[in-house]
Amino acid sequence: MSVSFNRRIQIAIGCILIFVISCARKTPPADIPGSLKAAWLTYLKHQPNYDSTRVRFEVKDVYFFADTAAYICRFKVRMQVPSKNIDTVGMMAGTVSKDFAIVHRKS
Repeated sequence: MSVSFNRRIQIAIGCILIFVISCARKTPPADIPGSLKAAWLTYLKHQPNYDSTRVRFEVKDVYFFADTAAYICRFKVRMQVPSKNIDTVGMMAGTVSKDFAIVHRKS
């Protein structure tokens, strides 16, 4: 009888441990705006028509809302084309996934 009782205690403790570990809250990155800026800049630099020798991008600021599956963002982006003396700042909108891997631009 003591063997089955000890086994039940071990199973109960194991179940509690699994429950506690699986329910651990995932901590978000400390610098969400910085991560969003980096993800957007990577997205801009990996476009098919991007030529790093002619165009330079700099993400100045980001305004975002944390939705359930992604961040809904508006970025203030500075674009420079030194060969044509173009230097402009504009707004771009898009969504960035919570893990900062998937980026979609809105028109």
